[in-house]
Order: sequence, then structure tokens, then C-alpha cells
Amino acid sequence: MSSAPWRLGAEADPSTAEEFRELSRRGTVKWAQVIKFSGAKID
Repeated sequence: MSSAPWRLGAEADPSTAEEFRELSRRGTVKWAQVIKFSGAKID
């Protein structure tokens, strides 16, 4: 594994599977709204 994230200040954040699912769900909702607002289209 590359050490680049750690050099940039990233830190591990241990969590449960349920916490990770919720984080992923929130990210998906957030970025779906950003993409919809931007009008980006897949060619």
C-alpha cells in the first residue's frame, strides 16, 4: 500500500460495517446531487 495518503495527513478511522454503509450512502446522495445540479452527462 502506498504511503502517500499518510504523508498528506490522512488518518485511519476504524468503524463498523454499518457505519461504513451509512458513510457510503451519505456520500452517494451528496455526489448524486452535485452531478445532477452540474448537468454532467455520460457520453
